[in-house]
Amino acid sequence: MRINLKAKTFIFGLSGLLISACSDQNKTEIPSFSAENKQPESGLTIQTLDFESNDLSAWQFESTSNLNVSTEAYKTGNTSLKVSGLNESAVMLDTSNSFTNGYEYTISAWVKASSTEIDEINLALNLIDEAGPREKLIAQHVFDQVSAKPLTLTAVNSQNSGNEWVLIQGHYQHLLFGQLKSSEIVFKVLGGDGQNLEYFIDDLSFTAGKVSISDDSSGGD
Repeated sequence: MRINLKAKTFIFGLSGLLISACSDQNKTEIPSFSAENKQPESGLTIQTLDFESNDLSAWQFESTSNLNVSTEAYKTGNTSLKVSGLNESAVMLDTSNSFTNGYEYTISAWVKASSTEIDEINLALNLIDEAGPREKLIAQHVFDQVSAKPLTLTAVNSQNSGNEWVLIQGHYQHLLFGQLKSSEIVFKVLGGDGQNLEYFIDDLSFTAGKVSISDDSSGGD
């Protein structure tokens, strides 16, 4: 079960999400999380969430999670998103109108675990279009061990004790099949044995990247 953040107080820390884009397609916007430019340029930071405004209106969370804007820990500024919940609990940011079809994005965030029972934090994107639901693992940080997935593990320190801020980031190509129905960024924590797991998120950002999608529609010799 998911709960709309508008009617809840949360315990989760998030700061700094970055997305990069590259292409020239139609782009729509949403008031709470959208790009100022409808046609992203390479290297352009479209948006950064640092939680200084205390606005969580675009966020949702499962019944086993809780989150709120906190001043307990932060990477930049004075606040972050503090999250707590059980194993595999997830919190979601609505990005249905944040991506341009045919663009590639870099998504990044700084995370900090305050519970030593946390094994890993995953950053993913869930999307539903006319082809059905899809899930893309963007990045992950595994604590106190070397990840078996070096392609997605991009943390600054792959063996930190949980007391430091670590950067997780990865790439995503927004390629739709027909009409987009929904899109959301998902943070999920794994670990513990029925214990409450707590961590912070800060500076969640979208940054425009280099074009990696070739157009062969014109044909060739």
